[in-house]
Amino acid sequence: MCKLSAFPRVALVTVATAALTWSLVGCGPELPPAWGGESSYVGDADGDGYTNLEDCDDHHKNVYPGATEACDGLDSDCDGIVPEDEQDNDGDGYMICEFDCDDEAPETYPYATEQCDGKDNDCDGQVDDEEIDEDGDGFAPCDGDCDDTTAEAAPGLTEICFDGLDNDCDGHIDCCDEDCVEEDVCWEEEDCEDGVDNDCDGLIDDEDDDCGGGDDDDDTADDETSDDE
Repeated sequence: MCKLSAFPRVALVTVATAALTWSLVGCGPELPPAWGGESSYVGDADGDGYTNLEDCDDHHKNVYPGATEACDGLDSDCDGIVPEDEQDNDGDGYMICEFDCDDEAPETYPYATEQCDGKDNDCDGQVDDEEIDEDGDGFAPCDGDCDDTTAEAAPGLTEICFDGLDNDCDGHIDCCDEDCVEEDVCWEEEDCEDGVDNDCDGLIDDEDDDCGGGDDDDDTADDETSDDE
């Protein structure tokens, strides 16, 4: 039973104190949640037209039953599911709807730095040529493949003498490679008819000065000297 007579001076206390006094003796109105009672709040905190009893997230005005899904990582339409394209599965800070072209690779997202991995790291729609292994030898140019038009040239291969290729990609071809210097055809002077850069000057056969390759340049220089005179 509510016995207000036990508190003869209740009229003199504040309303808040009176309410608290009534509650202690089983009288008075139910206290709001802020005063320690159980929550019975019903309202629309985010102003989206749905109360907290209907809205799955009453703190975001763009989230309510039937709303259009937005690229925000939230269950906008309150169907209990966040769409796959709004999830960041690889933790790189970008969702698929934010143009992450590979959401299983954390090194791949818009404007990322390109790496030598054969992937479109920056999501610009193309893999850089330097990352493509055109000849299928397991090495792309960015891996050190010095000739990606043939599988007979790649880092670590054995040099094949006299095939005109830098097979091991060490920067030296045929006679100029230490793997071939013991071969009989590798002389100090250029052989003008064997298709090999015997003297390792970068010129082969008729291109080499030893085979007359430099005569045209010399004649031109002589002609210019004669004209000056």
